[in-house]
Amino acid sequence: MYDNIIVIPFRDRETQLDYFIKHSVPVIQKHLPNSMIVVVEQDDNKPFNRGALLNVAFAEYSLDTDNFITHDVDINPRKEIMKYYRNNVKPDSVRAILSPELCLGAIVKIQSNTICNINGFPNHFWGWGAEDKALQNRCEFYGVKRESILTHDDKTRDDKYFKCFDEHERVKHDFNCKYWYSFHVWNQMTDVMKKEDIDAEGINTLEYTITEKIFIDPLVELIKVKIKILP
Repeated sequence: MYDNIIVIPFRDRETQLDYFIKHSVPVIQKHLPNSMIVVVEQDDNKPFNRGALLNVAFAEYSLDTDNFITHDVDINPRKEIMKYYRNNVKPDSVRAILSPELCLGAIVKIQSNTICNINGFPNHFWGWGAEDKALQNRCEFYGVKRESILTHDDKTRDDKYFKCFDEHERVKHDFNCKYWYSFHVWNQMTDVMKKEDIDAEGINTLEYTITEKIFIDPLVELIKVKIKILP
């Protein structure tokens, strides 16, 4: 049983993953004992699906930890921020360690029971973006309280707490143009419609195939998966 499992959704960023293993894994190993890092790689030619990849980890490892930390591969933590990785989150609470204000992306810590209760992420966001806003919507609907540590607008994040890669790399992925559409549709839904929407898609409907599972570092397991597009 691990105290924390850090999940990194991944594809086509080998340089950034190599940097993370070389520079961030030793920091995590020192300041976050009894933790594991899982890299979930999308092993197909479909548009990138960050939410579904994270759902795979939730489904595969929900019995192996009480705490998940979702983590982008291009953000490398320094020791000064590690207490927020280490300190426990309360039930029905989510810690936005580093995230935009209106969503739950980048680095988020949440209990495994909580992520299962809200049914994880939707699986239908093929392309970059929107899944983190959907997670925020689900947390708000179920009364999961947000604890914000740093936002992307905080200019001290690179100097003191993180080493981040240039976000222009993200243009290599297909951007999800449905972001604002999904945001407005959710705001127009009734509570009954929102509950039906959450129950209809997430961890409970995820279909995938694991094509490979190997340790690429004593602390890092790589899982390659193919995600099925559901009708």
